[in-house]
Amino acid sequence: MPKYRQIARRTQETLSAEECSEIAVAALNRNLTISINGTLKQKTIIQALVGMSANKHSVHSVDKVLEKIPCETSVRYHLSKIDLDSLQEIQSKILTYSQNTILVPGKPFHFAIDFTNDPYYGEIVNANENYVIKCKMKDSTTKFYSYVSLYIVTKG
Repeated sequence: MPKYRQIARRTQETLSAEECSEIAVAALNRNLTISINGTLKQKTIIQALVGMSANKHSVHSVDKVLEKIPCETSVRYHLSKIDLDSLQEIQSKILTYSQNTILVPGKPFHFAIDFTNDPYYGEIVNANENYVIKCKMKDSTTKFYSYVSLYIVTKG
C-alpha cells in the first residue's frame, strides 16, 4: 500500500479596506450612542470618523477629503457629546464585534490564556486602581499591572 504524504494547506482570509471600514462603522454604530437632532445620522458621523482615521486626517481637513459628510463644526460638536469614561466601558464590545460568527458552534478550537503581571513602580491612584494588583516581591516591587490575553487557535 503506497504511503501518501499529507500537505498542510493554509488558507488566509483577508479583508478589503472597504470591508474593514464597514465592520468598524457597524461596531461603533451598534455600541455607541450620540444624541443627534435633525436630519444628520449617527452612522454618517461614524463613517466620517472612520474614513478620517483610515486616511490619517484631522477633523479640520475631513470635508476636503471625504464626500457627503458633515462639516468640521458639526463633527466636533457631536464628538464633544461622547463621554470617555462610557467609551472605556464599551470598548471591549466594540473591539470584539463581528457581523459574522467567528467561532462556529460544533467546531473544535484551542484557547490559550496568558496572565501577565508587568512590574509597576508608581503610586496606585483612582485612575489605575482597577489595573494594579499586589503580589509577592519580584523585580524590586510588589505592585504589578495585571492583564489577561486570550488566544484562539483554529484548525490549520
